Amino acid sequence: MKNFNELKKKLLQDKTVKKAYGDLAPQYALIEMIIRKRLKAGLSQETLAQKLGTKQSAIARFESGKTNPTLSFLTNITNALNGKLTISIKQKEPKEKHSQGFFFCSNGCSIKSWPTKTAESDLKTFFFQFINRH
Repeated sequence: MKNFNELKKKLLQDKTVKKAYGDLAPQYALIEMIIRKRLKAGLSQETLAQKLGTKQSAIARFESGKTNPTLSFLTNITNALNGKLTISIKQKEPKEKHSQGFFFCSNGCSIKSWPTKTAESDLKTFFFQFINRH
C-alpha cells in the first residue's frame, strides 16, 4: 500500500481529479479552519453541537464536506468557537498556487502539523471521502 502523499500525488495527476480538488479548495480551507479552531478550543464535535443546539452528526457532516452549509450555520459555528466570520472576494491569481500540504492553505500546513492522531485520522478520512465522491 502506498503512503498518503504518494496516493495524493498519483490521484492529482488525473486532470479531472485535480480540477475538482482545486474547485473545492475554498470549501476545504473553511472546513480546515473550523476544525483547527475547534481542536484548539479543546472541543469535541459533541460539545460544539451542544453549544449550537444541534446534533454531533451535523458537525460531522459539515467537517467531512458532505453538506453545503448556510451562511447562518457558518456564523453560528464561528460564534460558538469565539470567532468572527469574515467573507471576501479576491481577484484570482494568474496561476493558482497551492500548498504541498493536505489541504490548500496559506501557511503551507500539512497533515503532519495537526495536533492529534484523531485529527489526522479525521483528515485522511475526509480526503478519501472527497476522492470517492469525484
